[in-house]
Amino acid sequence: MSTMLPLDIASLAFDPSTQRPVLLLKLAGSPDPAERLVPITLGRPEAHAIISAAHGITFSRPMTHDLLVSIMQASGLILSRVEIGSFSQGTFLATLDFLRDDNHITLDARPSDAIALALRTHAPLFIADNVYQETSVKTQIANAGITLGIGLGTGIGGNAGSNAEAETDVEADAESPDNEEPPAAGPRKLLDDFHEFIQHVEPGDFA
Repeated sequence: MSTMLPLDIASLAFDPSTQRPVLLLKLAGSPDPAERLVPITLGRPEAHAIISAAHGITFSRPMTHDLLVSIMQASGLILSRVEIGSFSQGTFLATLDFLRDDNHITLDARPSDAIALALRTHAPLFIADNVYQETSVKTQIANAGITLGIGLGTGIGGNAGSNAEAETDVEADAESPDNEEPPAAGPRKLLDDFHEFIQHVEPGDFA
């Protein structure tokens, strides 16, 4: 069984070659900037879910991941940890480890959803050592993408911190907080700027 390494979130970037946001993860305790980063491509809804959780943004009506946390709490489930345990055919595979009473329950999940839940429940995030060795890239390569002005720089679970399929614009808009009561101006502006960037970016902007 592979050794599991704790992760932190380093930042969110934008990959001009795929026109998609990318979450950059680093080993817990690594300096900033870290020597190596694990890039995980996100869909726009997942990026929104991670940004809002990282900055403590809440809305008057629960978003999907907030609803899942409420269901977990009502069911007596505690998310004890998230593990990115394998990487197959270009896709990261993750598991959610739940505790209920003295029982362990393990469920498969997309890393993007798993990280969004981990941020909301302060559960630690881990990656298998062999997956880290296979997928981490030197910081200089990771920085070839366009880093957004959204430095998450957050730990998950007190001591640490997807390859998601792309959702349609309709699904993304269903998660949009535009009609919600605005939270604190700073984090909300970052979120608004992110949406503005994704919606209006053109491939030629990075030629």
